[in-house]
Amino acid sequence: MNLGHALSLEGRFAEADAQFLAALKMEPDDGPVRKAYAEALRIEGRLPEAIHKMQLGAILQPNVQTRMELSSWFHAAGDSREAVSQLRQALVLNPDYAEALNNLAWILATSPHDSLRNGAEAVNDAEKACRLTSYERPEMISALAAAYAETGNFPQAIATVESAIQVATAAGNARVIAMDEQLLPLFRAGKPWRERGG
Repeated sequence: MNLGHALSLEGRFAEADAQFLAALKMEPDDGPVRKAYAEALRIEGRLPEAIHKMQLGAILQPNVQTRMELSSWFHAAGDSREAVSQLRQALVLNPDYAEALNNLAWILATSPHDSLRNGAEAVNDAEKACRLTSYERPEMISALAAAYAETGNFPQAIATVESAIQVATAAGNARVIAMDEQLLPLFRAGKPWRERGG
């Protein structure tokens, strides 16, 4: 498994595959091996195969981190519904996992699919994530702002995204600042944020 991981990091994917398959032949029910193989496949750009392997790993070794990774991979693959399912499973395992609450709130607030959005749930999850992190994580404050916008509470959305910008500026987080500078004019115009695709 370790050799397969090292080879995949060097871009030697055919050799890495051989090592992971050999490890799985010896230990077919080894969750960590399946997860490591899945990560190697993701690095190689074989996302559907990576998701399949990670799902098998999650069955053998269910934990929050596996669910979080699967959620991220499904979201990257354009399957927000399955991403939401994985986040909800992560929260069953740990109801106070702030990153899972935040990621779920973001999707529920910003999905382009009407049937997937749920503003009230997004607000509840985002507020809890912010409380758990003492309102010190600007990306979580941004998700809360997006959730308020989804419920039509634009004054609160504007105030919250402005707060996120202040926290992000203090932390030197240029990525969140750039995102929030896109959210703010939308919220001032009375429009919620929508992600593309997914």
